[in-house]
Amino acid sequence: MKRFVCQINNILTRIGKPFTVTGIILILVMLFGACGPEDIPEGADEIEYTDVEYSEDGTGVTLYLDGIGVPKTPAQRAMTKDLAIAAYDFIEVIFVNGSLTTSTDICRVSWVLGKPAEINNVAAGNYTTTSTSPAACMFVGRDDGKVLFGVGKLTHTDNVSGTTISATTKSVKFTISPIRSGLLVNGETVDPGTGSVSGTQVAGVMVSSFSLTDGFRKNLGDGSVGYPVYVISTTTTSPLSATYTFSFAGAASEYTGAIKYANAGAAFEPVQKRTPRYAMGERYKEPRSSIDTKTTVALTGALSGTFPSNGQIGLQFTINSGSGGLFAFNIQLPVYMVSNVAADRNGGPKAVTWYIRTGIGAELYSLDDGVSRGGCVLMYVSNSATASADFDKIEWTWFKGW
Repeated sequence: MKRFVCQINNILTRIGKPFTVTGIILILVMLFGACGPEDIPEGADEIEYTDVEYSEDGTGVTLYLDGIGVPKTPAQRAMTKDLAIAAYDFIEVIFVNGSLTTSTDICRVSWVLGKPAEINNVAAGNYTTTSTSPAACMFVGRDDGKVLFGVGKLTHTDNVSGTTISATTKSVKFTISPIRSGLLVNGETVDPGTGSVSGTQVAGVMVSSFSLTDGFRKNLGDGSVGYPVYVISTTTTSPLSATYTFSFAGAASEYTGAIKYANAGAAFEPVQKRTPRYAMGERYKEPRSSIDTKTTVALTGALSGTFPSNGQIGLQFTINSGSGGLFAFNIQLPVYMVSNVAADRNGGPKAVTWYIRTGIGAELYSLDDGVSRGGCVLMYVSNSATASADFDKIEWTWFKGW
């Protein structure tokens, strides 16, 4: 989500970029309007009911089963400020009581924030989720584009300890782990409280999501924003391997096991090479020249099976004749939750195809500074010994489109 993807810990902590995958401490703020009781229109004193409640900080969602409703609070009528900062507005839940490939064992529901969940006919049973046996899981993200910000697992029921649902269970709670990504260089970190980049290690915050360590940060535009620049030496042995990591709060494997790659077709590009651009006011700037058109970047391995338990996506850079200059790339991975088999137990909707991305919306194509919603990694193919000084000579001009 940025530091992406899900400010669920303060997006949830601040694809969601901690998505610091440094995690995604994408700072995503949905402009929901919070309202108090005084804002409820006249005539709205009739009691309304809901079957889903959201924690104030966005880290938990409680579902009431089989049509059980509870009175809506003002915070349920309109988003609270903290929940708006959590950024997600679309949710999908699955319950599997048995086989992942047997439709009558599967309940599925999805809804937009503010609407009822309407989950019915969940079978009694133990829904403990492990890395190899996801049983009751939740995806949260953006309805627009189906960007995945966080993954949840069942952690509580109202009447039985642990994750067992009985015939008398009325409600269940999911705890959400934000997906984290983001870019830092030379030992920098992002403070989860302030969102500021620091050269000092901050406890509990990961290092950069991108594994290339030869880099530096450069201020662009008016100098107020610095962007990580990663250097590939023109003398490097090609191909060059690297990784991009999407991380999760808590035990990562308990969440990654719920993420399955979706078949997006041969024409789908999981890694896109782009001309670098950054925002300046309401416009963008791009290099006037010094753009690398020869170096290639691609995933290593196929998009199949379960998302890697360590969250690492393998990349390969190939230096070709004429390589040199700047380019950028982003990542977008099509996924679904646990099972894409029909949910015949509750006649639920089809599985949603989600996307794990390094950025959000149109900013997927803008440079990632480590704290914004930009999703592109800035690369510089250059003489590594003089790369920093050479970068300062590059002239930038107003962006004219792709």
